[in-house]
Amino acid sequence: MRSLKVRSLLLLAAMTLCWMSWGCGEVTLGPRTKTEYVILHAGRPMDVLENRKVKGRAKDGSGEAVEQDIGGWVAMPADHWDAVKRALEQGKK
Repeated sequence: MRSLKVRSLLLLAAMTLCWMSWGCGEVTLGPRTKTEYVILHAGRPMDVLENRKVKGRAKDGSGEAVEQDIGGWVAMPADHWDAVKRALEQGKK
């Protein structure tokens, strides 16, 4: 009878530990960060619908990293932007 009580207490303790570890799986001690990438193809720009702060580097060659809110911007891949720049430069001449 006594071993049955001990066995049932051990089973209950094991089940409680499993439930606690399952329920606390998302709990962390520090902040969680999430990185998402969006791949754009040439000729398919994208409207940015949410205001987000992003870290980027200026394309003027200065190499300086900046943080900027980009809500409402139109994002496009680098080769698409190069084609737009070439068309604008040809229009100036």
